[in-house]
Amino acid sequence: MQKKTPKLAIIPTNTLKDNNMAASPEAKFTEEKIL
Repeated sequence: MQKKTPKLAIIPTNTLKDNNMAASPEAKFTEEKIL
């Protein structure tokens, strides 16, 4: 389980980075709508 923990911790981090980069324009556009 100790070996799986770091892998699971790294995978979501990379996924979040990819999602943030892919959703950057959408996130900015959404923020503008909210503001």
